[in-house]
Amino acid sequence: EIDALSAEMRDRFGPQPAAVDMLLDLARLRIMAASKFVRKIETRDGKVFTLRRAEYIKIGGRLPRIPSGNARQKLSWLIRFVESLPNSQESA
Repeated sequence: EIDALSAEMRDRFGPQPAAVDMLLDLARLRIMAASKFVRKIETRDGKVFTLRRAEYIKIGGRLPRIPSGNARQKLSWLIRFVESLPNSQESA
């Protein structure tokens, strides 16, 4: 649905500003996170706090660290990170 909305907006209004692309990516992240039962995603001090089933997701016993970069790069990394999470049934 997000891709269809993006395509329609481009068709009607032409190229989208970067802020619109980021807003659409944020919507993608929220939808993807909800489908993986992620209740909260927060970044603080370079760490990613991803809450699922009342527990924070850890890799190797540690919270994942988000690579440095601009907001667009960090959002892209978060999308890939959430996409890589196993579905709830796979990790239960």
